[in-house]
Amino acid sequence: MRIGVPAPAAADAGVDFPSDLVVSVRTEGDQRVHLAIRDGERIMEAKDCRELTQQLSSRRAEPAVDPISLTIDVDGQIKYSRLIEVLDACKRAGFENISFAMPGES
Repeated sequence: MRIGVPAPAAADAGVDFPSDLVVSVRTEGDQRVHLAIRDGERIMEAKDCRELTQQLSSRRAEPAVDPISLTIDVDGQIKYSRLIEVLDACKRAGFENISFAMPGES
């Protein structure tokens, strides 16, 4: 760091960095996971992580989509191992820029 030159802010509270896609992960009491992909106004349900990977892969294959970011919006009830399965499904689909939504953000 040079003296007299301010370091860039890690996060600016006034700037919104919207994601192109949001993977919504919701659980029920029995830890059944509900997966959905939100792309603007379009919502696509996925029955499991394999289908999630397929849908995300087909979305990436659309013209003029790359690079694309992905946000995972998860409720607080999910088990860590299930969250890792979802994250792995997103990575298998080719996403490298993955972030997590803050609670109440979506």
